Amino acid sequence: MMEDFVKLEEEFLKDTEKQFTDDKGIHDDNYADWTINKIKTLQAELERKKMFVENKKAMLDEWYEKEKKAIDNNIAFYTSRLQQYFDSLDPKLLTKSKTQLSYSLPSGKLVKKFEKPEFRRDDEILLTWIEQNAPNYIKIKKDINWAEFKKKLTVDKGKIILTDTGEVVEGIGIENKPAEFEIK
Repeated sequence: MMEDFVKLEEEFLKDTEKQFTDDKGIHDDNYADWTINKIKTLQAELERKKMFVENKKAMLDEWYEKEKKAIDNNIAFYTSRLQQYFDSLDPKLLTKSKTQLSYSLPSGKLVKKFEKPEFRRDDEILLTWIEQNAPNYIKIKKDINWAEFKKKLTVDKGKIILTDTGEVVEGIGIENKPAEFEIK
């Protein structure tokens, strides 16, 4: 498959080189119109190849998901067997910490984590409660209203100026993007 891509690239480079050496430039409307059609044909070819690759990816994704499901089932089976073994061990052999029990083997460690509460919160209700009962736990986040602020800026001799006051604004850089030419 990689060889096919290398061949395509070599052909493309040869064609491109030939075009640049043989071509004298676009000199009339007929040639310009032909060039637009050539670009559209090339774009259609690119889209066709893109669809081919996407279809191939979809097939591979489907195959992978099928394989993954089978392997996940095997992993679940063996995990269940290890959990049964772990549960059958003498508790004196297990290492106990604040959050888990564990048993070490040469290839890995069997770990059983203790049950712990998981908080599910409704931020709107909680925020109202905290505002009334524990305001010291409220964070205030400052942010810039960029869309509005940008409207008040102008560029003058490479500097950003706040139009209202004439002040130079710090913290903003300028990156000029080159002009673009499109064919529609």
